[in-house]
Amino acid sequence: MGMFRTPYDRGGALSKEAMQERAERYLDMREKESAKQENRLIAIRYLLLWPFALLPGFLPKVAVAHTVLLLLPYALELVCMLLTGITLVGFVQNATGSVNGRLYRQLFTGLQMRAALAGLFGALFFFAQLLSMLLNHSARTLSEGLVLLMQFLFLLTFVLFFRQTDRVIRNWRLTEL
Repeated sequence: MGMFRTPYDRGGALSKEAMQERAERYLDMREKESAKQENRLIAIRYLLLWPFALLPGFLPKVAVAHTVLLLLPYALELVCMLLTGITLVGFVQNATGSVNGRLYRQLFTGLQMRAALAGLFGALFFFAQLLSMLLNHSARTLSEGLVLLMQFLFLLTFVLFFRQTDRVIRNWRLTEL
């Protein structure tokens, strides 16, 4: 696949790399009922992240609303959360029984990467909020403390979500044809 990551060569046919990638098969080693239950659990844990992620943006008169140092990681966290959700929908729809290498690379590793970025920006926002509260004495208000608490709860919930996602993805194995 070339620089622009197209699976087609100059003649319009699939390249050798793309054909090899699509020939790979990944199988789910879990039982079908267990897989459905774990996929539902991932979706529920993802939905539990949203209240903790959104609440800091709706509190009035907090530093998140007017400080770029805090607004930037918060906005990036929300964007990554949204992209994680979009990838999670594709994962839940397509992760049944077996998938080809292309879907595995796009959905499974994409889900892990986007979720990790959401957690990274969430942690960055948490530490930026903590630093802002420590350096700015006027920022030590109840609402700022509530923002810090919500972000801490987001990080705890995120760890549960990421561990469950990692556990599910580790159950998929490359099979030899």
